[in-house]
Amino acid sequence: MARHRQERPEVPTIGERIRDRRELLGLTVRGAALAAGLSHPTWSRIERGQRGADNRFVLARMAEALRYPVSDLTGERAARDTREAAATKVAITEAFRAIVAADPVMTALAAFQLAHSSSACGVYPYARAVASGAAEALRGHGAQPGSQELLGMLLLTSAYACYGGGTPGDAAAYVDEARHAWPRVLATRWH
Repeated sequence: MARHRQERPEVPTIGERIRDRRELLGLTVRGAALAAGLSHPTWSRIERGQRGADNRFVLARMAEALRYPVSDLTGERAARDTREAAATKVAITEAFRAIVAADPVMTALAAFQLAHSSSACGVYPYARAVASGAAEALRGHGAQPGSQELLGMLLLTSAYACYGGGTPGDAAAYVDEARHAWPRVLATRWH
């Protein structure tokens, strides 16, 4: 009995796009999974289509590890990258990260956006970890413009994540610290 080889569909699956991008960058499954904070068996199962890639946070971490837009992994973009285009995207991403990393306030703002969107999606423990970590990193830069206001917002985001995550007792400490970090605004609106 002759075996029929299953033909690859015209439109590649998410797993195939992930594999193609990983191979284009010359990454191993283990290396890519490590960069994304996933186990290599999970990464491998997603590439092979044995596990869905429908969790937006997992997909976002995979896209970041591959230095590739999520939309390209999901197929919203039809054209495949050449090595030159992939290298250009990597260079743009790395330049953006260098610009953000050079300014602690910009780094904290990026973390605030990530924490805030994570809270909106109900991923409260992650939102709290990101916001409180960014607040800790920002504390030594209080003289920079906007740093105290941003510190207050990060602390309030941490408090919100505590409430949402079922640990409201932890939220009070963040709120009190935000009152000290951001006295002009909080004093006029909360008292």
